[in-house]
Amino acid sequence: MASDLFQYVQKTKNLSFQKLPFHSVDSLILSCLSYLPFQNEEVHPWEKGWKKDCFSLKEKIQKSHRFSFSIGYPIEKKDPQIEKQFAAVCYIFDDFNYVCFRGTDATLTGWKEDFNLCFMEEIPAQQEAKKYLEKIFQLFPKKKCFVGGHSKGGNLAIYASAHQKEENQIFIEKIFCHDGPSFLPRFFEEKGYASIKNKIDKTIPESSVIGLLFHKDEYYTVIKSSSYSLFQHNPFSWEIENFDFISCSSVKEIYLKINHIINTYIFSLEKEERQELVDFFFLLIQKTQNKNKRKERGLSSWFLSFAETIKEIRSDVSEEKEKRIQKNVLKLMNIIKKEKECFSTLEKESK
Repeated sequence: MASDLFQYVQKTKNLSFQKLPFHSVDSLILSCLSYLPFQNEEVHPWEKGWKKDCFSLKEKIQKSHRFSFSIGYPIEKKDPQIEKQFAAVCYIFDDFNYVCFRGTDATLTGWKEDFNLCFMEEIPAQQEAKKYLEKIFQLFPKKKCFVGGHSKGGNLAIYASAHQKEENQIFIEKIFCHDGPSFLPRFFEEKGYASIKNKIDKTIPESSVIGLLFHKDEYYTVIKSSSYSLFQHNPFSWEIENFDFISCSSVKEIYLKINHIINTYIFSLEKEERQELVDFFFLLIQKTQNKNKRKERGLSSWFLSFAETIKEIRSDVSEEKEKRIQKNVLKLMNIIKKEKECFSTLEKESK
């Protein structure tokens, strides 16, 4: 019978890493813990859904001999001005370290930075990640190290590892990416990536969307989930049997098609066009949210604010830029219309 992360912690609490070596389930557990606030341990109102489970997981871990570690060098940085959301922590075990990068939080800044991946060769969080990992190697020279994270944290783990000196890369045992987005094509041509690509352990659920964004030549293992559609991104839904994830033969065909459509559309646009669309989309959300804070809440109020915001943004955009944005939005709408059946299936599964 399949189990989950909570049951895994219970069943392995007395198993040492000599008896059961550190692997991807252990990595996902530590990745979940990285979502906990490093200073204020209370559950915040915005921490809804599976992120609340991280607090319960921490309580389970405290009774486990297997997960006997100290927490070192936690760091959190947010800067809306340069669209940066970054957090990392080092779990210090007797025989190895696990450097973990947090995934996206609930802020607009965090999500904007994720979308910037489609046109930026290096986002601010990636810069911070490679500096953080380098610092850990300076503090613990020649100590065995695992690196990982869930969602954007997995992307940061790969990026940071690829940009380390060769003498540090030697001590990286494995890099875990749990349903994290991939990279722009140029990244896969870099020498640093070639040095660590065989150490990457990427896991994605059957209905993965985020984990296949910009996907090119990474190998991955598909994991069975107890949830459905986009909700399979929830790490607590990933199923375990015999102390390991239950694997599937492939991502569901409908999601392979959806990812192909998304990636084909993204790379059909010039870099500048991608940036314009992302900036326009998030400016629209931000301004609409700000208007709603000053008005009566409700769907009609939101649509009114949305319409007003579009008028404001149009007045600040050049005619040439507006035409490009309209062209590319229309292009996307035509793709969705053409693939109506495909996206209808996604919508039905998400309800």
